[in-house]
Amino acid sequence: MPSKPSPTRLRYNKLIFAGLKALSWSKDGAQFQGLLQGAGASKKADGSFSMSSLGVAKLMMIFDALKKAGFKPKSKSAASGASDWRKPRIDKITAIWIQLHDEGVMFDRSEKAMMKFCAAITGKAKLQWVTSHDLNRCIEVLKDKAKHAGVKLRD
Repeated sequence: MPSKPSPTRLRYNKLIFAGLKALSWSKDGAQFQGLLQGAGASKKADGSFSMSSLGVAKLMMIFDALKKAGFKPKSKSAASGASDWRKPRIDKITAIWIQLHDEGVMFDRSEKAMMKFCAAITGKAKLQWVTSHDLNRCIEVLKDKAKHAGVKLRD
């Protein structure tokens, strides 16, 4: 029984097929088949190349090639027109982080440092992947740091 494809593999498959549609390319067309052949895809009985024979790294290369050909992927929130509900809370975390830096509590003001701090709290590398509970925890930990350092936070 074949193993279940990884979420990353499934994601790149979807992105590649969205790219083909956006570029009006056929999966059996010369452009796409050329990309598959160049990536080292195995040949099927009908003479076409198989995307399923490629690993995630090769799928990423094909996705990058589709972007170079003019495909402009859209984020889910941009595609649906919905705003990201996390933005106000991420903005609050950023504001508290900057204030704590300005008060000398945090030594690195960079977004990278803030993300690393939040990742330690949430266990998720990006704030865009967190839950409402995770964001609230980040805010509360920063408030506790401010209170412990004697910093009165701005509203």
